Amino acid sequence: MTKTVVTPTALTTAVQPLGGHMRFELTDEEREEIIALKKACESEGIKYRSIFELAKYCLVVRSQVDSNDPKAAEKRTALALKRMKKRRTWEANHGMSKIDNMEAIKEIEKDAPGFFVVRYAKDMEGHPVVGHHHAYSPYKYMFTGKQNLGKYLAAEQYRLDLGAADMEEARTGIAVVSVADEMWGLTGAYRYLRVITKAKDNCNDMHPNRIRRVYSEIPVFGHHLVETCKAMLPKKIADRIVIHSSVAQLEAKLVKAVEGEDPTDIVAWCERKEAIYQESVRRVGL
Repeated sequence: MTKTVVTPTALTTAVQPLGGHMRFELTDEEREEIIALKKACESEGIKYRSIFELAKYCLVVRSQVDSNDPKAAEKRTALALKRMKKRRTWEANHGMSKIDNMEAIKEIEKDAPGFFVVRYAKDMEGHPVVGHHHAYSPYKYMFTGKQNLGKYLAAEQYRLDLGAADMEEARTGIAVVSVADEMWGLTGAYRYLRVITKAKDNCNDMHPNRIRRVYSEIPVFGHHLVETCKAMLPKKIADRIVIHSSVAQLEAKLVKAVEGEDPTDIVAWCERKEAIYQESVRRVGL
């Protein structure tokens, strides 16, 4: 795997044929939006990595502008370009070009086993799930130097990018899930709050992913912390947070991982998703 800036990188693993006739196809409207964003990037010297990346940026801003607005297309292009600029600045500030995303995933998993949660495939509404375990947060790792913080931020954005690995998933949007397995105490709550505070830039309006739902399992004693966390998030995401007091309540909203897939192997999950992502990079075109 080559070193890249957070965006998923190529694998040598062969990609199996994938179903869904719109997984790699664009609608006419999407194509027009992408062409406009592509021209804007070229005009302002903003590098884009693929047509698929541009497509995701176009989709993530679509709902922010009223379709009846006569200047809707122009406004959406401007919003998408703004997000891309913020992402590129963020990448440069944290030295992302020097970070190998998969190695960062492996390093964090070794330091905080179980933090990355891959036991859920999607929610009941069909949104692919990106999950983590806030009882196993990589607290010490993140606060051990700027380099480790950069790796953590890269790993989290990498997983969000992989969450929507083809056009159908990009249109649907993803669900972010955090679990505690009813093991969260006061110390864990304090540490997790510090993790969120330290990594709050990761939630800025710069990513190309539609976060449609946020499910969090938090014991009743920790519910008051939710408002503190919401204050650090974009309002649109904060308003989508749904709190569950138990694992049973949470799992009533989710679908378990596909049979035959290891529900604990984050590396295998990344490899499967990246293979699909790279298929999208190759096949989604104008």
